[in-house]
Amino acid sequence: MNSKDDLNRHDARGRAYQALSALYHPPAATLEAVLTSLKGGLELCYPELAPYADDLLAEYREQPDLGELRDDYTRLFLGPGPLVAVPYGSFYLDGGRTMGPTTLEAQQHYRAVGLKPGGKFKQPPDFIATELEFMFFLINCQLQAEDPGTATQFMLRQRAFLNRHPGRWVEPFTELVIEDARTEFYKVLAALTQNFILAEQATLPELQAASGDNHG
Repeated sequence: MNSKDDLNRHDARGRAYQALSALYHPPAATLEAVLTSLKGGLELCYPELAPYADDLLAEYREQPDLGELRDDYTRLFLGPGPLVAVPYGSFYLDGGRTMGPTTLEAQQHYRAVGLKPGGKFKQPPDFIATELEFMFFLINCQLQAEDPGTATQFMLRQRAFLNRHPGRWVEPFTELVIEDARTEFYKVLAALTQNFILAEQATLPELQAASGDNHG
């Protein structure tokens, strides 16, 4: 992989994370644009996962008024009543509680790069969309780094955060969504999220090594 290809792939990874993050917020009028961006990102970084984006676009186009998707989103992730699929890492990593040690640890990752509560991120630190957006933020910092050493440090932060946070709870979370979602859209989104995070965990060491070779 040459340097330009390397940068393009990291940019595509960032686009995918940004789009996935947006899809874990309530469905909005921008949904089709988000899905189109997701498809473009996946085609460059994990082309084997791009068909998931095609399926999401097809599901959206079958019900573009968003009412059914909003109802399912609310039932799965918001309530009222018991949540079908709790979208917070602490629930899975801290014995069924929320706002636990995992939440505070995620916040420490954000503070380490200058992000503060009430700033860029409005949701709890371990909300699935927040963690995915943080990965996008770290990739963007990597791409904007002025020297190879700084870029490498941001790649190391990506690996550390991914392995300590979403990589540890994405499977039980997404399995609940796949099992209990009433719309095919959220079943497909959950399957994609799980496979994307697993692909990232498997591939990031290789990408980091390739980046180091290009700067050597």
